Amino acid sequence: MSSDSQIINKIRVDNTFFSFIEEEVCDGLDISAKDFFKSLSQILNELQEKNTSLLEKRDLLQSKIDQWHAENKRIDLQSYKKFLEGIEYITPMPDKFSIDVEEVDDEISQIAGPQLVVPITNQRFVLNAVNARWGSLFDSLYGTNVIPNKGSMSTSFAHNLQRVNLTAELACDFLDEIAPLKGASYRQITSQVKYSGALIFNLNDGEFIGTSREEILDGIITFNIDEEHYDQFPMELWKDVDIIFSCLKAEHIIDQVFASTDESLWVNRDFIINALDKQWYYPNISRQFKDNGFEYFDYIHESLKSDKKIISLIDKLRKHSKEFDD
Repeated sequence: MSSDSQIINKIRVDNTFFSFIEEEVCDGLDISAKDFFKSLSQILNELQEKNTSLLEKRDLLQSKIDQWHAENKRIDLQSYKKFLEGIEYITPMPDKFSIDVEEVDDEISQIAGPQLVVPITNQRFVLNAVNARWGSLFDSLYGTNVIPNKGSMSTSFAHNLQRVNLTAELACDFLDEIAPLKGASYRQITSQVKYSGALIFNLNDGEFIGTSREEILDGIITFNIDEEHYDQFPMELWKDVDIIFSCLKAEHIIDQVFASTDESLWVNRDFIINALDKQWYYPNISRQFKDNGFEYFDYIHESLKSDKKIISLIDKLRKHSKEFDD
């Protein structure tokens, strides 16, 4: 057996892929990489015969359809449908049925609609998935008869500014009802421009509203806060280890995260070791390490640059960078 792979329950697993599952996918879970591949092997063994049979049936159906089209240059829809039913490409309508599900939100289990599965690390993909599932709030107001399509509110090739303004007003009223702000209306927000121990929104009356540290953490995790907001963070936020590690976990640009981190933390050995040892999204970090010439030593205090534990962890990161490049 090749030294770059191993056999687990009858399947051959590449060692680099095994390490990825062990160190990143299973990190923090109650299963190991071996558990994962044993379970995968069982699933493959159980379903392989059925899957092979279905693929053969698909090929057989396709060959019969190809033959029919070769013999019938002109298509009679009734004859074609009868043929497709005869080869069981079209099957009879089944009786009504229901499926019982547990621990699934009502929005999924009770309401029919598209289910678009996307990586949560890409904001645009997530927004597309939400709009596909529930629809855009603005589109559902502007593009439907919620606003009567007549008179000054009629739709046209270009956007109707009056209809746009009414859409915004109705959307703000709806948000005020289902997700109210403390002491303000969504109608009053003019910009999100600064932080002062909390996330701040400027209002049109010169006042402002803010959210808690927990909501800032949630904003980072849900990708509503990114590197563009860093200059609006107060310095005390960059002394908060949870804020920093949340930015890393959300795959913010690592050199911007570390450049913003308070200098006092780069003298803290425990913080540095934790930052290196957490292994947040190693492929992403390794890519930045290689492509952008990223260097941890640029941030670590001089007194710790010879620390054996820190040097060992940086070497490990360089090794991941080389494996990622290979």
